[in-house]
Amino acid sequence: MRFLLLFLLASTASAASAQPPRALRSADIYRLRDVGAGRISPDGAWIAYTVTTVDSAKDKSDSDVWMVNYEGTRTIRMTSSPEGESNPRWSPDNRYLSFVSGRYESKGGQVWLLDRAGGDAVRLTDLKGGVGEYEWSPDGTRLAVVSHDLDPDESKPDSLKTKNPKPIVLDRYAFKRDNTGYLDRLRDHVYIVDVATQKAVQITTGDFDDQSVRWSPDGKRLAFVSERSGTDPDRTNNADLYVVDATPGATPVKLTTWSGPDANPVWSPDGQFIAYLQGSEPQLSAYSQNTIAVVPSAGGAARLVATSLDRDVSALTWTADGTTLRFLLGDDRAVHLAAVPAAGGTVTRLLDGRRTVSSYDASTTGRVVLNTATATRSGEVYAFENGALRALTHVNDSIFTALSLGHHRGRAVQEQGRTHRGRPAGEAGRFRREQEVSAHAAHSRRPQRTGSARVFVRA
Repeated sequence: MRFLLLFLLASTASAASAQPPRALRSADIYRLRDVGAGRISPDGAWIAYTVTTVDSAKDKSDSDVWMVNYEGTRTIRMTSSPEGESNPRWSPDNRYLSFVSGRYESKGGQVWLLDRAGGDAVRLTDLKGGVGEYEWSPDGTRLAVVSHDLDPDESKPDSLKTKNPKPIVLDRYAFKRDNTGYLDRLRDHVYIVDVATQKAVQITTGDFDDQSVRWSPDGKRLAFVSERSGTDPDRTNNADLYVVDATPGATPVKLTTWSGPDANPVWSPDGQFIAYLQGSEPQLSAYSQNTIAVVPSAGGAARLVATSLDRDVSALTWTADGTTLRFLLGDDRAVHLAAVPAAGGTVTRLLDGRRTVSSYDASTTGRVVLNTATATRSGEVYAFENGALRALTHVNDSIFTALSLGHHRGRAVQEQGRTHRGRPAGEAGRFRREQEVSAHAAHSRRPQRTGSARVFVRA
């Protein structure tokens, strides 16, 4: 009898595993898990990433931090709180794995530290405006943090706080932003947090938003991006690069003079240059396309790199020897990993094909990991070795193995002497219209602007 029961169980399992692949169902969206950007440890041994799951009954998602070794043979879940964790980063000495979380009522999200020797995560920051982004200093003793200004009412005792909802005051040209809502005069500024004492000091001030803060290799200066030009920066669409000493009260120095937006500053390993992304002219904001530029960190004329490249670029980094710039290159519905000599020259596609690379990271040992997806597989973390990919995570493998998905075949369409790829013959007009719709969608993501009239809206 016992043998018969085991036989039936084995037969049932075998039959279940032998089920033919099926078509995608709407409910499958809740089974798919999102794999966040892989962050490789300085020694190249481990990669941290996040896995986001969706609870359809509660209508909410939850992200947790995981890590996998470079060989892909060990996977460890590092967090499991219901509040969610994001933005994992390694300390330069490999001791800590940090992340941002709103766990235990830490308002706005705070930086937490996991000691790899063991123990529970410890909250490092206590910034009332929360943590928008952060970066470890090269020596691992401090964090550069971007935090939002605190509403003055939040610092009052509960007995003195306003009980009724306050009216929304609109007195800015840019009055609303997607995912943020109405904009007031509370801004994002740069802080430095001491890891040992957990004390924070404010570095930048003023009626400006600061972002993309990056440490210089010697830990003495910070680069960041801010819109500060003109009498009303809201009207200019002109973000510039600034450098400031990493001490309270220091005055930021403007590095770029381009009239359009600049973004994504990254220091060269020797600290002499900063590479960044230069956008198009302000009037082309809805159609802006980034190019690569380099400027001396002490000030001077900027120069463009890869001037003949007519594709959009993002996610700049330097190689460890300072001779090459890596970046993501968007082209024909795909995103590739590419590189160009920092002095200028030919662009090389390190990883191409019909895929999208959403992020990448490199260790000081030269190991590279990246997140990539295709039309039939969602993003996972891969090691990139000698021009080839090796899967490190397999979060959604079991889901896609059970599915039968369609295949996409691109075609080229000639229109007015130009070749458009990816559209069947006779649909060149639709291709052009979809490009216009895409450009309009990009424009709608920018802050909405109005006159400077003072408007009151009661909630």
